[in-house]
Amino acid sequence: MSDAAFEVVQDLTPALGSELRVDREALLSGRVAADIRRLLDERLVLSFRAIGLSPEEQVRFASTLGPIGNQDRGGILQVSQNPDVNPDAEVADYQRASLTWHFDGFYGGIPDYATMLNARVLPETGGETHVANAVMAFADLPADEQEYLETLWVVHDVESAMRSVYPWPTHAQLQTWQKSGQRLFPLVWRTKSGRKSLLLGHSASHVRGMSLPAGRTLLCRLCEWVTQPRYVYTHSWQMGDLLLWDNAGSLHKASPYPETSRRLMDRTALLGDNGWEGRSSYFFTAEDDASV
Repeated sequence: MSDAAFEVVQDLTPALGSELRVDREALLSGRVAADIRRLLDERLVLSFRAIGLSPEEQVRFASTLGPIGNQDRGGILQVSQNPDVNPDAEVADYQRASLTWHFDGFYGGIPDYATMLNARVLPETGGETHVANAVMAFADLPADEQEYLETLWVVHDVESAMRSVYPWPTHAQLQTWQKSGQRLFPLVWRTKSGRKSLLLGHSASHVRGMSLPAGRTLLCRLCEWVTQPRYVYTHSWQMGDLLLWDNAGSLHKASPYPETSRRLMDRTALLGDNGWEGRSSYFFTAEDDASV
């Protein structure tokens, strides 16, 4: 795919990821938005090297692709685990869990359609972003296992995500996390187009209807399967880079970096518009009817 405004420079791995060269005006005007969405669906991760978008341009570009989140923050969520850098100390604390595999948007009851990350300040070491192809990983499972997994539902919550950072939390921390409640998702996420992916990660607490040991063993095995090197693209950041990935079709995480680092990313979420079996929003609390 190549024209004067839009060019695929290279595929980044056989499994996922393409680097693009795009004319800035075409990008911001939305003229290539349909091409970008089509390629995102196919390759899951798109890299725009050293494009250097301002926060305002980032939001403008994201808006050409669909409705965006973080509207109360001007469309931008600042991603840093350092409270001296992040203006929101609670968000900074939550960002510490970004070093383990996850997807964005579970708290809202539907995965975000895509995530856009823009490098503002880079750490001296570490901080790479890894994205795993949960679509291909599911497709590579035996057909009988795929059929079985499509019958399962998984409970997700903030407590499970934060225990990856604080294995021995305080009583106050537990109370805060548990106020967020729980969400119930199908283990296999199905989009309007029929594509299927494994919805896993650090927010997954347990499989509904299975014993805790059996369910958690299954989730652990599947997460290891999805995050095999053959399914993963690792982005080593340069200043001005913009990375866009299909959030519902993948898992992602950051590499560890010094906690004192001033690493700062601007994140824009593209809201879920391709939900399970075509629903625009679908979630349950864990206490809802067991007939789901």
